[in-house]
Amino acid sequence: MPWDRYVSVTILCEDSGRADALSTAVFNMDPDEGLAFIESQEGVEALWIFADGSEMESSGMGEYVEQ
Repeated sequence: MPWDRYVSVTILCEDSGRADALSTAVFNMDPDEGLAFIESQEGVEALWIFADGSEMESSGMGEYVEQ
């Protein structure tokens, strides 16, 4: 069964295939591991929506999301 911690994981990057692969990978990581992984990727940002409605985003995601 898929992990139900997240409602969604959104990835922004220039290559849609890479974004798809990264979202699948990050969806299966715990939050701290996923954030560290995304922060290590050049040109990639992420937004996590948790089952309780809370959100977490990578350090540069705020440039793309209206707060």
